[in-house]
Amino acid sequence: MSISAESLLSLEAYGEYRRAHQAEIQEYRRRRSLLLGEHMSLQFESEQTLRYQLQEVLLAERLVEPEDIERELSLYARLLPSGSNWRASLLIEFADPKQREVELPALQGAEQRFFVEVQGMERVYALANEDLPPVAPGAAPDKPSAVHFLRFEFSPAQRDALRIGTPANIGCEHPAYPVDEPIPASTLSSLVGDFQDTAI
Repeated sequence: MSISAESLLSLEAYGEYRRAHQAEIQEYRRRRSLLLGEHMSLQFESEQTLRYQLQEVLLAERLVEPEDIERELSLYARLLPSGSNWRASLLIEFADPKQREVELPALQGAEQRFFVEVQGMERVYALANEDLPPVAPGAAPDKPSAVHFLRFEFSPAQRDALRIGTPANIGCEHPAYPVDEPIPASTLSSLVGDFQDTAI
């Protein structure tokens, strides 16, 4: 599977498609979303979710120039599963801005402590924010971020186990946000489809 500039709909065509398929798109995204505790959620990405997000950006910003489209494609390419992994956007949300200001710093590094555990097998720990630029020497660290990008890389044995329906949990080992929950069967069924060759 792939996303190319040639495969994208024009702004007008996408506007029509969006009106006709909005409920279907949202249901697919819902099935690939997980709420973990009160303040964290994961959106597992796929060609379909990324194509939707890309088309939404192009529509909202009225981008039609080839160089603008290629720039956006290069950004979204980093989030596409490559066949042996799951990729997810992690959102940390607090409705109260004051609570966010206090609690978000306490969750610094939580993105590095996420895991998936296939029943009876070793945990797979997320690789976080791989494509973000490193902090330059001597520079002040960035402020705590509420958005992170995770990659869960599975062994062939783990992929095979998931394909045959072995249950799996997902969680976080950060001391300020310990969570360990089963992945719903409907979500697992969708995520298993990511185990194939994928390119953008």
